[in-house]
Amino acid sequence: MEKSTRLMVVPAHNGDEVVMCGGWMSKLTREKQQQVVVSITNQDAEQQVKVAQHFGALSCQCLKQREDFNESMIKLIHDYRPQYIVTNHPKDFTTDHAWVGQRMREIVFEAPRRAQQNGIKDFKKPILLFARPYQHPYYTKGQVFVEISVADLASKLQACRLYDWTPDLPGNPIYDIIHDTSWIPRYGEVCGSVVGKQFAEIYTMDNLEPSLELWSNI
Repeated sequence: MEKSTRLMVVPAHNGDEVVMCGGWMSKLTREKQQQVVVSITNQDAEQQVKVAQHFGALSCQCLKQREDFNESMIKLIHDYRPQYIVTNHPKDFTTDHAWVGQRMREIVFEAPRRAQQNGIKDFKKPILLFARPYQHPYYTKGQVFVEISVADLASKLQACRLYDWTPDLPGNPIYDIIHDTSWIPRYGEVCGSVVGKQFAEIYTMDNLEPSLELWSNI
């Protein structure tokens, strides 16, 4: 991992940020690195702020799915200069998840050109990482992995429980994963086994050349 890591998380729903990269966010908290959460909905906003604080995020901002979403998001990227952006997969079967993933693909592509137009110097295009599609509970077809610890998994579970709609009750293992918190360590272990680690989170890397797609540990 680089000495200074700046992560931006863009979840379609509150709670997605924990499912997508709660372990990584916990790891960054331990390493005193920077992260920011940009929510797409104001549902459960108070709880999401608590989750962001749990992970030590610099801020937690809300942007609705609105006409100026792209412009607002580009401005935030220019302001925060994230090295990595984690968001929902554009091929998710959930429409609003796919919407966010597709929009973020457009935004990250456009951000460098806008920076040049606006005279923003030394802007580097962030690496866009997609979390697993929700219809694939044990998705491991990414190119980037983040090794996480037992403590990071525990922190991720704790963050889930800050939302009052994630009880420790068995849910549908495919379509109701967020309500089955026992799935989190299982998936972390599955991802870890793919890359020879105890636990990991895996992402699909979107905006680098196909020839550069390889297993990369952040």
